[in-house]
Amino acid sequence: MASARELEEFVKACRAPIDRMFANFKDAGLRRQFARDKERGELRKRLENDVYSLLASGKPLRGNPTGWAAGLLYWIVNDDDRIPCGVPGISNADLEKCFGVSMSTIRKRAAQVGPMVEL
Repeated sequence: MASARELEEFVKACRAPIDRMFANFKDAGLRRQFARDKERGELRKRLENDVYSLLASGKPLRGNPTGWAAGLLYWIVNDDDRIPCGVPGISNADLEKCFGVSMSTIRKRAAQVGPMVEL
C-alpha cells in the first residue's frame, strides 16, 4: 500500500499534464466538444475524481502517472459505446507530446482504467 505522500505525488503528477493540455488546447476540439466553461470545468473535475478512483481501486498503478492521466482522458472522451477515435481536436502526436507518453501507452491505460473507475 502506498503512503499518503506517494498517493499525493501520483495525483500531482497526473494533474500537471491535464492542466498543460487544457492550457495548450483551449481552442481545439475539446473546447468545441465541451463548449461552455462550465462543461470544461466538469471534464477537468471528472479527470481529477477518476484519478482518485484509480487510487481507491486498490490495484497497483505501475508506470508513469502521466500515462494513467492520458489514459483517463482518452477513456472519458471515448466513453459512449462507440469506437474510440482519439481526443477531439488534438492530434495523436500532440497528445503524446503533451503527456510525454506514446499512443500505445495511452490506449493501453484507457483500456485498463474503465473497469477500475467504474467499480
